[in-house]
Amino acid sequence: MKSLRRMAIGAFLLLGAAFFLSRSETTQAQGTNLLFNPGFEGEYTAYIPNPGHALYGWQVADCTPGYGGDAICGTAQMPANWWPWWISQTPSDPPWKNRMPEYKPAEAPFVNRVHGGARASQYFTFHSTHTAGHVQVVPVPANANLRFSIWGQAWSDAEDSGASIFP
Repeated sequence: MKSLRRMAIGAFLLLGAAFFLSRSETTQAQGTNLLFNPGFEGEYTAYIPNPGHALYGWQVADCTPGYGGDAICGTAQMPANWWPWWISQTPSDPPWKNRMPEYKPAEAPFVNRVHGGARASQYFTFHSTHTAGHVQVVPVPANANLRFSIWGQAWSDAEDSGASIFP
């Protein structure tokens, strides 16, 4: 009798565990990526700032005037549905501080910079610092719980030495 009771309890616990494990997998599978082009794939084009995209007015001033008077950021090659942001250098900043970064795709032969897919987006400055990133605005329901994750690679020297003299 005791062994039958133990088997029934064991079966109940096993079924309960299977139920809860299957529910957690279903919950995780229901997640939707809200970003457009989250993998930074496809063609890259020169960024043309406009009032709807430029987070700061100086972003237009940092770019060169193009055809028709629009500013064109030729050094900011961006994937579809993304735009760059950066803090521009002020007159009181040292020459190495807050430089406009160069944005471009990362692809072969630098496959170590691509985490998944064929491309990644990279931005950098040579022997300088920057405060910058990528922006995309997406609709989010009120009071939504969101999870954000990113994979990145950072390096700070042109050589593979143990220490750098550059900022």
